[in-house]
Amino acid sequence: MPAYFRRPIMQPITPSYTVINSAAAATIAIAAAVTGKKHYLLGIFVVAAGDTTVQLLSTATALTGAISINTDTGFVLPPGGKIAPIPWVETAEGGALNLVNSAAIQISGVAIYCTD
Repeated sequence: MPAYFRRPIMQPITPSYTVINSAAAATIAIAAAVTGKKHYLLGIFVVAAGDTTVQLLSTATALTGAISINTDTGFVLPPGGKIAPIPWVETAEGGALNLVNSAAIQISGVAIYCTD
């Protein structure tokens, strides 16, 4: 079981926020790799100005399948749980949390994560 889930129930986590703002077909760093630590995605929303596909990665390893977004739409993975949030995905130990935008289309949003 990951260390994240062995926290005492009332021990707070410190969330971090990354703005998503890119018009390039590129890999967007949500959280840089940290030796010996994992990143846990607690929530994210992304809106696209055109048709594109996005995917979450642990460095270069897929954490999700390709998520298709149509023009002027997006998706939300809301944070869940007030006392012990359950992450949507987690990176490998020492892995970066990345979002890949497959097309040169503007995507905007925010990601909420913690590192432990």
